[in-house]
Amino acid sequence: MLDATNLSIPRWDGSRSIAELEGRLTKTLDKTGKIILDPPADLAPVKALLSREATRESTVLSWCNAVAIIQKDAQLDSTMDLRDYLKEIAPQAAVWNKPELFVAIADKLPSKQVAPWFATTLAVKGADYLISVTLKMPHRLWSITEKLFSGDKELSQHFVQQVIQAFREDKVSPDHFYWLWKWKAPKSDTDRATFLAKPYTLFRILGRELKGSYLKSQRELRRLLLTDESFQKALTHNGDETISRDLINCARRVVLLDANERQALLVKLCGLYPHLKSYVAGNAPAQRRLNLTPHTSAHSYQELQKRLQNLIDVEIPANAEAIKTAKGHGDLSENSEFKAAKERQRELGRLRLQLEQQVATITPTDFTEVRVGDTVIPGCVVTVKYTEDDHTEAFTILGMLDNDPERNCIAYDTPLGKCLLAKKIGEEATLPNRKVVEIEKLEPLPAELLAKLKE
Repeated sequence: MLDATNLSIPRWDGSRSIAELEGRLTKTLDKTGKIILDPPADLAPVKALLSREATRESTVLSWCNAVAIIQKDAQLDSTMDLRDYLKEIAPQAAVWNKPELFVAIADKLPSKQVAPWFATTLAVKGADYLISVTLKMPHRLWSITEKLFSGDKELSQHFVQQVIQAFREDKVSPDHFYWLWKWKAPKSDTDRATFLAKPYTLFRILGRELKGSYLKSQRELRRLLLTDESFQKALTHNGDETISRDLINCARRVVLLDANERQALLVKLCGLYPHLKSYVAGNAPAQRRLNLTPHTSAHSYQELQKRLQNLIDVEIPANAEAIKTAKGHGDLSENSEFKAAKERQRELGRLRLQLEQQVATITPTDFTEVRVGDTVIPGCVVTVKYTEDDHTEAFTILGMLDNDPERNCIAYDTPLGKCLLAKKIGEEATLPNRKVVEIEKLEPLPAELLAKLKE
């Protein structure tokens, strides 16, 4: 056995803080490939240190890393009875009491320590806990849990069932969707095909604001949507008429793709399935038929300007300072703070470009010049009747950025707004939830709402 003191590394069993324990363990492991000490380590003070620091969130990353390093050395782990000891202190351990903290730490741990940390968690907290937190993590970490379960058919199937259950409950993220696409399911399994063919679900999760490691699956799904023929076939259930039309409607109505991307996707779908050409050609956007220019209320336009100014004056400078601070923490290849700050910088850059384009192209209006006739236009209240049960509901159709679903105020460029826009009294419309309504009545905006939109 190698003595760490002969390598000019202080013995890790003499550490006085969790950060010191983590540092000495890391250096010993890097130098020797083992952390066994000679003479044998005094484990009582190490256990006491782990117990004392378990409740502290401020040092939780070092705590988890130290435990993972010890876990990697099977000989030492068995000597310490570490797993049994951790089960005793688990009720007080911050990292296991707060799933969101566990997820954040797993994303920050050095990659070589994640597997032993997950193995420790499996032993201490059980499979259900590990699965539940894994499904909240970026997709790159899912495979580690799956690998831990690979020798146990029952656990592996349980993991799959939990993912599928999330789809059944419509509680999925881009990471769920990407996992489902990569999942090598048996040919007899229908869940993969069924849940991949969900255009509305895909577009909804692609529209979420994400950051850090969670962006990877979202970006890959977007790339697949636009360029991968096999993914496009799966998304339409190999050209199913209803599902294909759903995808076309999403491409046109959901604010996600720019004009070039939208056109390219529609062309590819028509190339795959020529029978869709007539639907694509006959489904011209209502904005074009009404000859609308981008506009929003004066109130929303002012909020847009404030958002852009705050981005320029506050968020971007704060991010620049965060990058500067993170650079001072050393090796950038293992510096998670620097990587997160740089990713945030790219995100802020994209957002700034988007906001600047909106400020430059969207026109503010007060809707006072709108004259309501027999056609649904921005600046009117439309009452619809549901054909299934004859109950009615009123929607206020407003400009871009004016969406307030809780008050039934609908921006004309949202999926619901696009379904109603340009429809005439007496015509039917199919809403995004596939319910059919008839346009029953059109009215001007009430005076109190007009006043508020000017503020």
